Amino acid sequence: MKSPIVKSTFREIKSTFGRYLAIIMIIALGVGFFAGLKVTRPAMLKTGQKYLSEADMYDFRLLSTLGYTDKEVEKLAEIEGVEYAVGSFSTDGVFDIGGSEKVFAAHSVTEKVNLLKTVYGRMPTAPDECVLDHSRYGSDMIGKTVTVTEGKGFAFKDYRVVGIVSSPYYLNIERGNTKLGDGTVNAFIYIPFDGFDTEVYSEVFVTLKNKADIFSEEYDRIISDAEKAVGDGNTEVSTARFDSIKSDALSEIDDAEKKYNDSFSEYLDKKSKAEKELADTLDKLNSAEKELADRKNALEDGFSQLDEAEKTLKANISEAKSQMSQLEAAGMTGTEAYLKLSATVAALEGKLSECAEQRKTLENGRAESEKAEKELAASKEEYNSAKEKADRELADAGSELADAKKKIDDARADVEAMEKPTTYLLDRGDNTGYVCYDSDSKIVDGVAKVFPVFFFLVAALVCTTTMTRMVDDERVQIGTLKSLGYGSGAVSGKYVFYSGSAALIGCVGGFFLGTWLFPMAIWKAYGMLYGFAPVEYVFDVPLAVISLAAAMLCSVGSTLLSCRNELTRRPAELIRPKSPKAGKRILLERIGFIWHRLPFLRKVSLRNIFRYKRRLFMMILGIGGCTALVLTGFGLRDSIADIANMQFDNVTVYDYVVTFSSPLDENARKKFEADNSAVLSSVGFFCQESGDVISDGGKNRSVTVVASLSGQFSDFIRLHKGNTDIPSPGKGEVVLDRRTASDISVSVGDTVAIRDIDMNEVTLRVIGICDNYVYNYAFISYDSIDGIGSGIKTVYANVREGVDIHAASAELMKSDNVLNVTVNADIRSRVDNMMKSLDSIVWLVIGCAGALALVVLFNLSNINITERVREIATIKVLGFYPSETSAYVFRENLILTALGTLFGIPLGIWLHSFVISCIKIDMVSFDNILKPVSYLLAVLMTFMFAFAVELVMRRRIDGINMAESLKSAE
Repeated sequence: MKSPIVKSTFREIKSTFGRYLAIIMIIALGVGFFAGLKVTRPAMLKTGQKYLSEADMYDFRLLSTLGYTDKEVEKLAEIEGVEYAVGSFSTDGVFDIGGSEKVFAAHSVTEKVNLLKTVYGRMPTAPDECVLDHSRYGSDMIGKTVTVTEGKGFAFKDYRVVGIVSSPYYLNIERGNTKLGDGTVNAFIYIPFDGFDTEVYSEVFVTLKNKADIFSEEYDRIISDAEKAVGDGNTEVSTARFDSIKSDALSEIDDAEKKYNDSFSEYLDKKSKAEKELADTLDKLNSAEKELADRKNALEDGFSQLDEAEKTLKANISEAKSQMSQLEAAGMTGTEAYLKLSATVAALEGKLSECAEQRKTLENGRAESEKAEKELAASKEEYNSAKEKADRELADAGSELADAKKKIDDARADVEAMEKPTTYLLDRGDNTGYVCYDSDSKIVDGVAKVFPVFFFLVAALVCTTTMTRMVDDERVQIGTLKSLGYGSGAVSGKYVFYSGSAALIGCVGGFFLGTWLFPMAIWKAYGMLYGFAPVEYVFDVPLAVISLAAAMLCSVGSTLLSCRNELTRRPAELIRPKSPKAGKRILLERIGFIWHRLPFLRKVSLRNIFRYKRRLFMMILGIGGCTALVLTGFGLRDSIADIANMQFDNVTVYDYVVTFSSPLDENARKKFEADNSAVLSSVGFFCQESGDVISDGGKNRSVTVVASLSGQFSDFIRLHKGNTDIPSPGKGEVVLDRRTASDISVSVGDTVAIRDIDMNEVTLRVIGICDNYVYNYAFISYDSIDGIGSGIKTVYANVREGVDIHAASAELMKSDNVLNVTVNADIRSRVDNMMKSLDSIVWLVIGCAGALALVVLFNLSNINITERVREIATIKVLGFYPSETSAYVFRENLILTALGTLFGIPLGIWLHSFVISCIKIDMVSFDNILKPVSYLLAVLMTFMFAFAVELVMRRRIDGINMAESLKSAE
């Protein structure tokens, strides 16, 4: 059977359930908001940690201009502390998907590192299969074919989609830039290594044996400790590969040179042999020609002699015949002289016949000679053809050998001139998605540092006020219980149970609801940026203990203190109600020209407000605190919403940052301007380096050092503070951004040291502190470089009007020596997306602050009415209409609301400034901005809640029993 005091306790809860519920809601809101925001970053980190651990995201990404083979990868895996080293190949390509061309970042599927998570379908098993980006494509793509239309390194033209995956390499929606298409990578695609036409890896992913939670100091220490060993190993294997390639190339050149020397010797032998054979043939032909000429001369001499002999014979025969004719005419035919002449003629004619025979012989000789001459001419022609052919073949062989020699010499020169490979050691800090994830979670953590604590303090204050005034109202009950013999412990236990049970229910409910709802809601807000896994639930035991202890302290502690004060009094004193406070003249009464013009009821309201000082202060503090919270919420939105516009419209106004692999001399700078004049309207050359700014007091800050070659920044970076322009720094001068100057505690006129990564320093005088919101900068003149930096390797540029900014970036990537092109619009989009996600969080904060304001106003109004039941009953007995009675009560509430709002506005300004100062991340700096509309909205919300409470409480006033209330003291 329950004791009377237990029954009384439960009866009290039932009869004042509105107040009991209000305590639960206030505690639940305070604890839920406090614990929910506090646990959001750990929940985000746990989600990221689980996903990246399961996916085995790389710790280091190694690059080399020579690439890697399995041999180098195996060597890297042998480095102390390395768990896995896995080679990978990546390239960009333009793919046709259903008639639409998209630029994909293509990667090879890896094992043990950067494991893909299948969202739909399966992983590829054949070299011509692929999986696509989960943030761009859904299950409807499975089974379709993507076709390579542009790009190098692909083994196939078509690839069949078999799955949709998420990759730890791409944590957010950023996909990077490219030389192809419009310059923007649309999505990623993963293909088996055999699906690429290569035998060399373009990169190596390394994981370490030592593990730690992401973004923790321990993880940073592990990376820092391993960085030198892995970096040296990367340089070593790349140098060894370079030496091997160079040695193999020189060996091949030596072999080629040996073959050349052998071929050249053979050529010389063949040439000598051919020349000897041609010379022998020519000698024979010359000898034959001489012999033929001799024969021909002999024949001609024979013909001449024969002609002479025939002429002489014919003359002699003619003379002899003439003499014989004379003798015949003289009739001396028989004479001895005639006979002698006849014999002579016969002899001469015989000789003439012999001459004819000799002529015939000579004619035959001449024919033979002519034939021999033709044969000799043919031989000569054959000789000349053979000689021409031999000369041509020898010339061709000589030319080929000369070309071969030149190629060998050129190849040797090229190999000897080969530069050692450039290596890069990148860690997770160079991964855009990883860094943005850290920044986004830090922003949430920055909001959670102060705002929830203040939120909780307001809730605790109102809860404390509620219990204190409840105990005051219950003094008659306390006196009755004491007179019935109940001890102080039993009596105080009733109220401790009342407040403690409400606090416990509110704390437990608020804690679990807050730690589940807030991370989930914030993660959903970030869903457009990160969607790789559902958010993990985090139960923070210390946070739960702190929340419960604080809730119990505010409720039970204040109850015990109030009970102790009342329990020291005698029962007879407690049973009688407290004497009303004596009326006092208020300050306004001393201002006659105002006081005398106020209606009677207004004077009563003002006297009541200032007579109950504790109620006045509690109402002002409670309402003011809620107004401050709402104003801070709107202020956060003001400070966050325009970050992208303020940075990219007013500070960094360039369109591109073009980075080169080596410094640009004057000719290279002129060539770049000339080659890209069609797409760029303005070009500026800068030395941009990572470095540290160090104050005289030793404080330092990592910044990007930007040195202008021309000495001017205005076309690309507008240096200003508020509406005041800052001149470009001259020699020995520097302009710092506001965040950097604040962190290292320097002001205009101070000196700072700029130190580059090689520990070179230059001391400069600060001539200005400028506005800047994204990243941290130190702006100097190129004349101030003085040994720091690596030369002009950066170009800021603006695109011509009407030119597509991403298409132009793809053209810029094709310029000589260009390493990377960063499109400022992409950074702007990234920051804007981050701020939009934060905007959802801010609205959540505003909603919770508004809910707290509503509950606080309801609770304080409820207490106010409960304390003044007899007074209200008296007003009703005097004949006031219900509307007049409500106005009598709520007029005071509205005045108190106005006073609380007036107190809350400066408090909100301070709280907003304090919260903004606590949100510190490397990527973004927030300005302390409170727009006039935010003040208006905060005031309107507070009064809107006040009117809403009035509507609810009006029924409570109408339900007051006048007779019962007026006899309560008896």
